[in-house]
Amino acid sequence: MVDALDKNFGGEEKILHLIKTTPKFGNDIDYVDSIVNEVLVNVSDEFSKYEGFGGLRYTVAGGSVIANLPLGKATGALPDGRLAGLPLSEGGISPYQGRNISGPTATMKSVAKLDLIKASGGNVLNMRFSPDSLSNETKLKKFALMIRNFCETGGDLVQFNIIDTATLLDAQKHPENYRDLLVRVATYSAYFVDLPVEQQNDIIARIEFGKI
Repeated sequence: MVDALDKNFGGEEKILHLIKTTPKFGNDIDYVDSIVNEVLVNVSDEFSKYEGFGGLRYTVAGGSVIANLPLGKATGALPDGRLAGLPLSEGGISPYQGRNISGPTATMKSVAKLDLIKASGGNVLNMRFSPDSLSNETKLKKFALMIRNFCETGGDLVQFNIIDTATLLDAQKHPENYRDLLVRVATYSAYFVDLPVEQQNDIIARIEFGKI
């Protein structure tokens, strides 16, 4: 594995295939989710041993916001199959772009299992839904119940974009037609066409949930 990482998986297609087919965070798989939680808890416990200015203890935040882009450029290949230089997971505790393939409820359940008190500095989960998934009262009620369940089972902060991939791709091609298109980036909103292409692509790469 170390050799494959050093080569950015060059010539290691078999290993890369095996890695990409292993279960990933964000799909409500207890064993996988427990690994993410273990990392969060261990990092938080270690940070809490040290004092900052004024004797305050350091805290951990699960919120990279948009730093996943520059940090990704400086980070080599990772054992989860991510290639060197690509963005890291967006938001902070959002599953890696495109890997939470078991639906929005599964995504929220994975995040709610984390001991988010350990991330007392805050945490960010981003989710994207198609407009059709919220197109009538019945669907809106299901959406509200999903959020309620997330909050009652340990979830904290979740942010939404209600926009389909086709619209975002068309906005990249014809920005003059989408000057008023606002999107939630991470802890803040911005006009989509004013964002750098890398940031636009990162938002497009988020899973688009078509139903709840």
